[in-house]
Amino acid sequence: MGKEIARYDAVDAAEVSRRMRSSAGIDATVDEIIALYGEILAEYAGANAVDAEAEGRAAAAYLRWLTMHLRHERQALLNEHRALLDEVHNSTTSQLRKRIRRVPLLGALARSVVRQVTGPRSS
Repeated sequence: MGKEIARYDAVDAAEVSRRMRSSAGIDATVDEIIALYGEILAEYAGANAVDAEAEGRAAAAYLRWLTMHLRHERQALLNEHRALLDEVHNSTTSQLRKRIRRVPLLGALARSVVRQVTGPRSS
């Protein structure tokens, strides 16, 4: 076995590997893809005809399910949105802001400061 190992030539092995990869790589891959494509075409040709009515019923059932699912999802999001708005409007900060705005001079001053800091409202 030692003699066989001693005969090993790395440069020669690399050249053989390079030749094999360059000649077998692309051609073999293309041949495999073409053969697979032929098998798929043959399988499809032998398959039963598509039942358009059954596919239509399946699509309609899916769309009914999807519509109901999206309605429930929308309602849940609207409920969450309303709850968050209520939470914001009932927060201590919001309550304090409302009270400050009701004080005649202080409310006008607070609105002026807010406009100076945030800039004019855009419509």
